[in-house]
Amino acid sequence: MPEEYTGRKFSTIFVDGNVPDASGIIKAGKELAALGITPGFAGNISVRVPSGILITAGGSPLSSLSGSDIVLVASFEDGIAKAIGAKEPSSELPMHSRIYSCAQCSAIIHAHDNGLVCNAARLGIPVAPFAPYGTEALADNACEAIGKSDIIALEDHGIVSVGKSLDAALSKIIEKREMLKKK
Repeated sequence: MPEEYTGRKFSTIFVDGNVPDASGIIKAGKELAALGITPGFAGNISVRVPSGILITAGGSPLSSLSGSDIVLVASFEDGIAKAIGAKEPSSELPMHSRIYSCAQCSAIIHAHDNGLVCNAARLGIPVAPFAPYGTEALADNACEAIGKSDIIALEDHGIVSVGKSLDAALSKIIEKREMLKKK
């Protein structure tokens, strides 16, 4: 059963600057939507850039992202995001930030693919134990599981795929979905 959304569990301070081109995130959002694994406002995407983390804004449907739905997080420390953009970053920023610190990756996709979550054991996908969304506990659990695989399931909360690029992260999701069809 999905958790009830109660808002971000961190603070955002907006700073001046420009958000770099995010066309890759917009494209990946549309590709995920075509797979049917981004219902409503579920899921988030990020890429690491020299100036920080480009991440989808909270409350932005991945199926119809535009440039104003992407935020540059220049820093995230002690529960405070310093961000550039028109909207607040995804509530899953703590998890994305932690994964970048513990994994050798440049892109993260978090989607709500219940088929992969329910069949994680059959597909060899490690499962991170449940923790509430947007918390340091979820970030810790995700990092531990990412140490075992580039694609993980978050118990009762979707999947996370990491890669050197968004295409690589998306390919892992597609590959596991194809495996599921064959089993």
